Amino acid sequence: MADAIPSSLAQQVASGHWYHAFEILPGLITPGRVRFDAAGLLDSVGIERRLDNQRALDIGTWDGPMAFELERRGARVVALDIWDPDQTCFNLARRILGSNVEYVRGSVYNLNELFNDRFELVCFLGVFYHLSDPVRAFEAIAAVLADEGRLFLEGECLRHYAEDLDGRPVIDPFIVQVANSSVPLALHPPGEYKGDPNWVIPNFACVQSWLKVARLHILNYHFDEIPGRPQPHQRIKALAQRRQPLLSVTAVHQVGRRIVVLGTGFTERTVINLRRRVAGRFVNWAGLAPDGTVRLPIALKSSNEFHFELPSPFGPGMTNIEVCNPPYAGNEKVAWDFVVYD
Repeated sequence: MADAIPSSLAQQVASGHWYHAFEILPGLITPGRVRFDAAGLLDSVGIERRLDNQRALDIGTWDGPMAFELERRGARVVALDIWDPDQTCFNLARRILGSNVEYVRGSVYNLNELFNDRFELVCFLGVFYHLSDPVRAFEAIAAVLADEGRLFLEGECLRHYAEDLDGRPVIDPFIVQVANSSVPLALHPPGEYKGDPNWVIPNFACVQSWLKVARLHILNYHFDEIPGRPQPHQRIKALAQRRQPLLSVTAVHQVGRRIVVLGTGFTERTVINLRRRVAGRFVNWAGLAPDGTVRLPIALKSSNEFHFELPSPFGPGMTNIEVCNPPYAGNEKVAWDFVVYD
């Protein structure tokens, strides 16, 4: 049988101004207005029950239920919010639990200034739609994620409900059409939506677009939808991962017939085009053959360096190299001009 909870402790919890209702100790629920099951949320996107030796950041922690669950799973946790942790009951919860979670008071926009270390896991729940510049926020998060680090995001997502400029509900087939569109679109309410301070309500394609800007890609996601309410519930939960460094070329050197290329983001699937202008048009000496094989293979030394041998009879002259990663479009292609010598 579980130990009885001292009445003085129960009274402290009952008198606090909590936002989340969560089981802080077995049998003791905080009197918040929003039920919060941190363990269930993490499980819902496949985050492991053990996070030993991982560094985790909980953005918008408020009274800390997610931060404390991450700590229970073995992570070294930092909790971030703009609020005074005494006013939000975070410090009370930390004392009750005997927690070692570090609290940092600050904004998501300033993560790179606040932290020198990188995090293997960042939780960003119930925040992005409250921000006037979510793209900047996701870029800031990506900047403090470790290589292959993961982001767990949750928030309002356009599915079947909108509001006009006066806050009146709009439930219309057009809203569903926008929600399911592959075009990244978002509602921009004038600072208030569903009676709360909200600024941007994205469709799913827009969420993907924001993450793509930040070099993050979605591993898995699902929607939580309850359409039959005066203000329907429409949320997204997603787990995203930091992509490989942005592809770039910073230098090209020649050593005999060997060309050494320096930059970032090179992988085993990197392919090059090697082009020379002949009779007014570019001729490609590399690229892919019609059967999909690589015409001029590279030798990958690291994600920052590879080399290849010039094909015979490739002679001296101005040359253009284009380095490409899958899907071989957009930011996954970068070109560099250099001179081949004798």
